[in-house]
Amino acid sequence: MLREEELAERIPEGYEELQLILEAALRQAACGKGKERHARPGEAWVDQPIIWIQKTNIGLGFPLGQVVKKCDEVLGGAMLGGLGEGGSPRRPDVVRAEDSARRRAAARELLGGIVYLAAAVAGIATQDGVALGDAAAGLDEFILWIRELDGKGGKR
Repeated sequence: MLREEELAERIPEGYEELQLILEAALRQAACGKGKERHARPGEAWVDQPIIWIQKTNIGLGFPLGQVVKKCDEVLGGAMLGGLGEGGSPRRPDVVRAEDSARRRAAARELLGGIVYLAAAVAGIATQDGVALGDAAAGLDEFILWIRELDGKGGKR
């Protein structure tokens, strides 16, 4: 099965931090805030509102709008102290060292943004005819689609 091949691939040296960030976003969706707020017991990610809202209602505007909202919260929202001088959004690097809890909250929001970006990629896949959530066959089809994106071949 293609899934085992994908999981067996090694991350190139020098990309460990990126891998950890992406894994943290996955854990947040599967085990943390995403699961607590959006999933019903035993519900797959592709069956949750993050996916079906864009399929049935407003398309890619939903997940991409959520990413913009999360960025706004980080850059200018209450998490980092609201607006700075002249009413402009406060930038994360302006936050003082003693604001570690706010910086960490901002990082958690951005992990959620990564998950919404992944939902947008899944939405594009469905627009391209890839069936999500169809057990192993659907996953294999999605793996082949992703491989086409990253230049690994595997035409569907």
